[in-house]
Amino acid sequence: MNGMAYDELNGNDSLNLEKISYGISAAGVNFDMLSFDSSLMGSLEIAAEMSMCADYMTAPQDVIGNMFYSICPTIRQLILKV
Repeated sequence: MNGMAYDELNGNDSLNLEKISYGISAAGVNFDMLSFDSSLMGSLEIAAEMSMCADYMTAPQDVIGNMFYSICPTIRQLILKV
């Protein structure tokens, strides 16, 4: 598996780290927080790549299956620390 968000209607094209990074960089924006809800997006490699376009990043470190990844607990923790 190489990437996420597979497009079954266009030759199973997907978003890999290079495409995600390029897309965000090309938009010329810097996010306060970037949150991924796809499995295995919490690796050091992804965090390093996304550090160029976001101040904070949240993502699951493991396979999450069809479960819903909730950002709410993370946001609560950040608010409590401010």
